[in-house]
Amino acid sequence: MPFLIIFPYADFRPEEKRADQLKKCIHHLSTLIRETRAKAVMLVAEQVSPNKFNRGQLINIGIKHFLTGFGTPTHIIIHDIDILPDAAMFREYLKPRDAYSLIPFNSPIHKKIYEFKLNAGAAVYMTTVPAFRAANGFPNDFWGWGGEDDAFDARTKAAKIKIHFNSQHGTYISTDVQRQSHKSKKEYLHGQNLRNMKVYEMREVDRREWKNNGFAQIENIGYQVETETVKSGDPTLIHLRLALAPVGLHSGGSIKFNMTIFKDQWTNAAIQPNAIIRNMYKSRAVIDAQGNEIKYSSGISPQEGWHLYTLVKENNIRLALEVGMAFGTSALYICQAMADSGGKPAAEGKPAKLISVDPFQRTQWKGVGLLNVERAGLSQYHGIIEKSSTIALPALVDSGKKFDMVFVDGMHLFDYTLIDVFYACELLRVGGLVVIDDVRHKGVAKVIRYIDSNYKMIKKLKTPASTMFTYVKVADDDRAWDFHVDF
Repeated sequence: MPFLIIFPYADFRPEEKRADQLKKCIHHLSTLIRETRAKAVMLVAEQVSPNKFNRGQLINIGIKHFLTGFGTPTHIIIHDIDILPDAAMFREYLKPRDAYSLIPFNSPIHKKIYEFKLNAGAAVYMTTVPAFRAANGFPNDFWGWGGEDDAFDARTKAAKIKIHFNSQHGTYISTDVQRQSHKSKKEYLHGQNLRNMKVYEMREVDRREWKNNGFAQIENIGYQVETETVKSGDPTLIHLRLALAPVGLHSGGSIKFNMTIFKDQWTNAAIQPNAIIRNMYKSRAVIDAQGNEIKYSSGISPQEGWHLYTLVKENNIRLALEVGMAFGTSALYICQAMADSGGKPAAEGKPAKLISVDPFQRTQWKGVGLLNVERAGLSQYHGIIEKSSTIALPALVDSGKKFDMVFVDGMHLFDYTLIDVFYACELLRVGGLVVIDDVRHKGVAKVIRYIDSNYKMIKKLKTPASTMFTYVKVADDDRAWDFHVDF
């Protein structure tokens, strides 16, 4: 069997020129493989879902996919794409140690750029399948840059895997176009909302839970292989495009929320992210275009709004849909989260956007929802379809548009809600989220009972608000034509 080189990869920001780096790295390593007559397969595990980058989950999925479809490699090289080994360093890739070992590869140049400590974390390291299994791979829930290598280091030591350090037989050339120091890179990633902001807390949790959240649990987290390309040659190149499960879907479904922030939620400005939201909650009134004061009679709670805000921001939601706008409370939370995430163009060059479906916005609601979005300076993140959801949603399906999140808060009749949820699932990409409000309402509650027993394509997540349920789409609908479970 050949050995495996795996590249965790995403290309969300064109200015970083990741596609160029990947192409250059593959060409460089292919040349070295042919020159040394090594037997190797390269696998690119590309994240196409717009969540923050999840390096650990990509590595786990890539290795699992290779073992399932191609067999067991002699050893594994986990490789970042922005560094190139020289010939001397590459020859070290061909010298695996014992079965339960790991070798982090560093060089003087590499250390100068990234300031690595001597632990199991590195941009390139060699391991074996038995060692990777024993450490349970990487955690699946480290979203954003930072922390997963430290967690892997702790797992490796806990599993008593022997770590051998490379003895400087070669060096690396960095192809990072930004040529940043470790400190400046952290500042850049923080400014772009790309860092893992809970890294210290999560590392401590992982020290206790590492056996329950990693390589062995990868099949339970709801990812999908969107495409697989296999290019035969010397070496063979496999390219997986992967839609990952969203932030918050931990293995085993154990999610912890800081519930203390919801104390006195109606007056707590910390969970009311702009002045328009705060004024609505404080005054319990809204103002129409003519300056008339209207009683604030319909809208989500601050706890529910903060849940939407967090989902959008942490999962880098680029295209969202809501059914029902009313005075615009949910739209304000969602659009504000998009703005606070930087509002950067998505991979395809399109800005983040929420589309509201509300046929009564300018009649029953006096256009106040649209006015509030405008008053908050968020109009660039918002669009509206002033038609019934029974007309608008099928038209969106027909257009081929796919959404990252759908919020259902329209008519609360059983049949209307079921139609909204059905089309929401059709409109979501795999890995996308559907959030359903007012789940205690009798009509909505009956829909919940139906989808919990009959919708195999979605999986319920834990939600801090008891009146709102959140689901992730884990697969496309493949139920048999006569499938039914009584509910």
